Amino acid sequence: MKWCPTSRSRDKLHELSGASEQTFAVTAVPDEKKGERLIVLHTLPEDKLEACLALLAKSDLPALWKPRPDQFVHVDVLPYLGTGKARPAASEGNRDRSVAVTQVPSGQLWKQANIIATM
Repeated sequence: MKWCPTSRSRDKLHELSGASEQTFAVTAVPDEKKGERLIVLHTLPEDKLEACLALLAKSDLPALWKPRPDQFVHVDVLPYLGTGKARPAASEGNRDRSVAVTQVPSGQLWKQANIIATM
């Protein structure tokens, strides 16, 4: 996968969802076929996520920056540092902690989300 600024994907998702607080965390994880793939942790209810995904499909965001619908994982809360920023494992640029995610097949994405959320 060509390098993707995950913050742009996250910002677009927030814009499309109309969220007033941080609702998405986007990160790129290694993928055997493409090199990398985007995964998204989110706190939206299912119906709002479906509406957001429909808008995302029509958005002007480059295709490489659009996470696939099956790569969205609902979590009760997003992982944060004491400063209020997203935890490094759930943000772009931290590949060391994301390495653990490569051990889990993409079909078991909920396990990936748990790995990231607990780091």
